[in-house]
Amino acid sequence: MGVSLRPAVYAALAFYLSACSQPAAPPQFERVWKSESDKTLVHRSGIRLLQQAGRFHRMREHLGEMQDVIALYVASEPGEVRVHFSGSVLRPAGEACDTRIDRIAKDEDRPRRSTKRIESWRNLTPLFAGMETGRAAAYDSERFVDGAFRPLRLEVYVLCGAGGSWIVQYRAEYPPDVQGSTWINELIAATAPL
Repeated sequence: MGVSLRPAVYAALAFYLSACSQPAAPPQFERVWKSESDKTLVHRSGIRLLQQAGRFHRMREHLGEMQDVIALYVASEPGEVRVHFSGSVLRPAGEACDTRIDRIAKDEDRPRRSTKRIESWRNLTPLFAGMETGRAAAYDSERFVDGAFRPLRLEVYVLCGAGGSWIVQYRAEYPPDVQGSTWINELIAATAPL
């Protein structure tokens, strides 16, 4: 008397089909941020988003879905420094820092009605451990405030971590008569990795 394999085949097929019909797990992203008890956020680069950083006070921050963060810092002078921290690394495999920065610089230089670059992009030496390279540029800009367009100076710094592992952008906006050209460096010094 022969034993039928049909029930075993059906059971294996049913198991296989039920396993295939399960929804795929969402992609797991490397944690980019950790939070400390004093409301400080620490980026994987080691840069810290402090409530008070030198003369700058963090007014607010926005955490995006991909772990990107935009933080707004203000000083007592008119103006602000906006800091954009990369979240999950979404880039072609092996893309070098220079390639990433070139792409960002081209995007910044796109013609806009109210922004014109006034100096060439310049190279930055590494400002802290883990930073591979960086570039900076300044622009003339304007913003609609109180019913009129007001002139602004806009400075952009782009920092890139070793091996293209992260990108951090700083954008300072201030009226041309305010001495804000040191703001980004001051904020970087106050928030640099320990």
